Amino acid sequence: MGTFLGGFVLPVLLLAAALLNWSLISLVDLLAFLLVRFTAPKRGFRFRGRYLLLWCIFIFSLLVIIAQVVFLILCALEDGKWSIADAWLAKLIGLMKFDSWRFPVVIYFLVIQLLVAFVASVEIRGDNFGLIPCQASSWEHLSSFTEHIGSHLRVASCLLSPAIQLVVGISNPSWVSLPFFVCSCVGLVDWSLTSNFLGLFRWWRTLWLYAGFNICLLYMYQLPISLPEISQWIAEFVGLYKVSNKSEWPEICSGLSLIVFYFMLSCIKHDLEEMEFIMSIREGNLAEQLLPSKHSFFIRQSRSGVRHTNVLLRGSVFRTFSINFFTYGFPVSLVALSFWSFHFASICAFGLLAYVGYIVFAFPSLFRLHRLNGLLLVFILLWAVSTYIFNVAFAFLNWKVGKNMEIWELVGLWHYPIPGFFLLAQFCLGILVALGNLVSNSVFLYLSDEDGRSSNNNCAVEVKEEARVLIVATIAWGLRKCCRAIELVLIFLIAMKPGFIHAVYIIFFLVYLLSHNISKKIRQSLVLLCEAHFAILYILQLNLVLDFLEREGSLSMEIITQLGLLERDSSWDFLEMALLACLCAVHNHGSEMLFSFSAIVEHAPFLPVGFGILKAGLNKSVLLSVYASPAIRDSHNDSSYERKIASYLSAIGQKFLSVYRSFGTYIAFLTILVTVYLVRPNYVSFGYIFLLLFWITGRQLVEKTKRRLWFPLKAYAIVVFIFIYILSIFPSFEKWLSGKINLSDLGYDTETSLWENVWESLAIMIVMQLYSYERRQSRYTSMDYPDPLQYGVIGFIKRLLIWHSQKILFVALFYAALSPISAFGFIYLLGIVICSNSPKVSRFPSKSFLIFTGFLVVTEYLFQMFGKQAKMFPGQKHYYVSLLLGFRVFEPGFWGLEAGLRGKVLVIAACTLQYNVFHWLEKVPSTVRNSETWEEPCPLFIAEEDTLPVVSISNGEAGILPDSSALSANRRGAASNSWPSFNSGSSYASPNVSSNTGVSHDSNTRKYSFGNIWGSSMESHKWNKKRIHALKKERFETQVATLKIYLKYWVENTFNLFGLEINMIALLLASFALLNVASMVYIASLVACILWDRRIIRKFWPVFVFLFASILILEYFALWKTVVQLEQHSPSERNVCCHDCWKSSNLYFNYCTNCWLGRTLK
Repeated sequence: MGTFLGGFVLPVLLLAAALLNWSLISLVDLLAFLLVRFTAPKRGFRFRGRYLLLWCIFIFSLLVIIAQVVFLILCALEDGKWSIADAWLAKLIGLMKFDSWRFPVVIYFLVIQLLVAFVASVEIRGDNFGLIPCQASSWEHLSSFTEHIGSHLRVASCLLSPAIQLVVGISNPSWVSLPFFVCSCVGLVDWSLTSNFLGLFRWWRTLWLYAGFNICLLYMYQLPISLPEISQWIAEFVGLYKVSNKSEWPEICSGLSLIVFYFMLSCIKHDLEEMEFIMSIREGNLAEQLLPSKHSFFIRQSRSGVRHTNVLLRGSVFRTFSINFFTYGFPVSLVALSFWSFHFASICAFGLLAYVGYIVFAFPSLFRLHRLNGLLLVFILLWAVSTYIFNVAFAFLNWKVGKNMEIWELVGLWHYPIPGFFLLAQFCLGILVALGNLVSNSVFLYLSDEDGRSSNNNCAVEVKEEARVLIVATIAWGLRKCCRAIELVLIFLIAMKPGFIHAVYIIFFLVYLLSHNISKKIRQSLVLLCEAHFAILYILQLNLVLDFLEREGSLSMEIITQLGLLERDSSWDFLEMALLACLCAVHNHGSEMLFSFSAIVEHAPFLPVGFGILKAGLNKSVLLSVYASPAIRDSHNDSSYERKIASYLSAIGQKFLSVYRSFGTYIAFLTILVTVYLVRPNYVSFGYIFLLLFWITGRQLVEKTKRRLWFPLKAYAIVVFIFIYILSIFPSFEKWLSGKINLSDLGYDTETSLWENVWESLAIMIVMQLYSYERRQSRYTSMDYPDPLQYGVIGFIKRLLIWHSQKILFVALFYAALSPISAFGFIYLLGIVICSNSPKVSRFPSKSFLIFTGFLVVTEYLFQMFGKQAKMFPGQKHYYVSLLLGFRVFEPGFWGLEAGLRGKVLVIAACTLQYNVFHWLEKVPSTVRNSETWEEPCPLFIAEEDTLPVVSISNGEAGILPDSSALSANRRGAASNSWPSFNSGSSYASPNVSSNTGVSHDSNTRKYSFGNIWGSSMESHKWNKKRIHALKKERFETQVATLKIYLKYWVENTFNLFGLEINMIALLLASFALLNVASMVYIASLVACILWDRRIIRKFWPVFVFLFASILILEYFALWKTVVQLEQHSPSERNVCCHDCWKSSNLYFNYCTNCWLGRTLK
């Protein structure tokens, strides 16, 4: 209890008495307050010096009370007219008169002095020396309560004293406050590097004495004494100020925080001395054995016996903060440093950016990062101290310093009216950096203390949810696979800007795009380029630097402009380069960083926030599956779970690769075709279409895709891209070349942007590189075409295309023959007639038509480019030749080229389809493939239950072939590949269904069969309702299966069964389409089909085919001749109405004759 009265109540009363009035008496009270706190003994002890001090305080308080009472009595006797009461000397001494009852300061002063005397007397009467025993139980309880509260307050004082010291230093910056700020900076550096909490109290004794001296000095400056001007100027220069009602809050905050700091430091001085003593004792010293078992609150001893004062290792709150800051604090620190560098752009801030750049470039180890953080912290705090000194000196040297403020701002020194907030923010930035070192030291100290034991006792570290780990692994794998694409996009966005420095990025873009594997050195070089570019742009953002370059002359600005560095609004440029550098750095060092981080976090004392997902992402199987190479993944055979995730991700990659292998070629074909359609015909686009046709045609002829077929197109796209890019970034070269040739003939537009000129070659280059990547990956995997006989819709579609791909080719050829009707169209038609009798497995039609169509596309595209120079456009001299050959002038734009080349493109697509069909047909098993020349190559319908086929027998019953050789013989000899064959002369007998195809006898799905039901009925003579229901259900399923078989049979054999009827309908329609001699031939053929027997028709059917083909050729020739010679006819013949032929046949006899014979078409 004595400690509470003498150590807290008495100093507070003395301080209150000192602050009530600025006078000599109050100054003595203030000195008494300082001495009481300065001589405060350890808890439970008193000393002679303090005893004498208490007697002095008691006597002085009584004298002050007597003097003040006498002064008040004299003032009352004089009725307030005593001149001495208002004299300067009385105010200086501290004698006050009674002014009003509203705020009776003198009454408060007397009461406080009386309380001071009372508390001092209680302390004097307590005991002279030694230990103070408590004599009453109530005093014991009160004493223990105050002791308990005091211990907590001392701990709080230890934690808050560094913050109060910082407030003292920055609340009102001045020369007298500078030591407090400097000591705060030194203490922060010491704490950061040593993890010793006592480092924050570096030089605390000196600072404590200086704080008392500062309090006395500031109080003496408040005394009502007139000072000379030089003394007043010196006082204001060092930072002294008058406290009044008009004082600003920084001055009041500075004074109060100074007193609080002195009081708190005096309260914990014995604890600080004790901690210093304990930490200075070596292990095994005799004094160590005499120490009490319970040390200071901040001192802990590790399991290895080493003492430390690291507060971050005490309690769950500090440990949770440590692991969370260790997890998320470092990236936050980098972002904060970058934000500070841009918000306060200067040379000093550039140093922060250099630190961030080095971290991104090198990703140093934790040990090296600890040293770097120490250097960075010293740099930040030196910058803060320099800013502090600059703001203090600015107020008195404004006439000198203020002339060149731009220079100071360039360095990083700004003047603020209230610089405390800026200094606080800068100090907090240093705290953020210091915490990085503290947290890493704390985590590693705990790990070494725990000897590698994990924290599984506190919480379940192992992730048991395999589904979560699998999902996180899939997402991480996808992000890593997309990382290169994102890097390519960022590089391209930077490279599309004008300037030579951006041309360097295009080199990296081509390397990234065209290389299958990017080495670590290339990424490091790209990071270095981004950081150098970033640094140059940052320096050029400084106004003084830019003004200096502009004043220096036009040469420097010209160089900067040509380099592409003069961009005022370049915030997006900074973001692009920062993202690119970070992605490359993560790509280079991500695996090592995550492996080490995973090992640390898994054994941390407490898990960070959001560790459920984080732990799943840091799982060893995830890291190995995402970052490690296949060889490394395969080497970890001891973990089946890791192997399972790795195989799952590998299967996903192979699935994507398989899908792209199926469609990648056609994506490339379509992309190149669309890009050619979107531009005006020129030399460059002609090269694309020529090399594309070379690729497609060569693949069809060689019957295999080889590198020498598609690589010329890729190389050509790369060369064109580089050439156009060079034209865009070198205006002088563009100007020189435009004087030699017309750049528009190369597809280059001088008026448009760089993107609009390079997008065509860029798109083709990208799709070709994707195709190249797929081909390279397919070397190491077996990526065969799927079996066309696979079950499902896809397998059926493939088999349907195998059956009818030739018909699709003939339809495309017929469309190309009619668009337009010309000599080349006649060749198409003649080819249809010739190849219609070729077997479906023949590759000759597709190869020959593809070569011919490729030639036509090339010549017609050349006609669009040079037809005008050759005078073959409409209205020119040789227009008749182009009309005869079928060359037309395309409409401008995408749809014009598409309409002009549509027929040829359809033929090429049909030929490409046949190329795929033949590859599918090669995968068909030999047991079901039909080797007959004129039969269907493979069955159309395949069902799982059709393991043994049904064949027809001569007696009309159904039978089953026992072996596959009989099945193959049956399929080769039958008109249908998977069903019974029917001769045209035989009746349409319905095939029976075998038991194994229609009805299953599996005991698990069919409980009742025919035999079981009849047996039960004979034994019991009573039907069971359940068995009747099963019988009905089985019968219904049998009927459905039979119906499916019939439908499949009719679909597969439609042309075999109804081919003659279909031809008869076609003859009927053709006979009424146009009335001439040909229609009479069609009618006669229809009559013959009706009257003759099928066997006779089969014998004469080749004659019918030859006749119809001849008519088709003659009709096409007549139509072509009519179109070409249309303008040679007279207008009267041109306007003849064929419906009036019976009226005007005498007038137009020749025309009507030609029309009837089919030589002229209306």
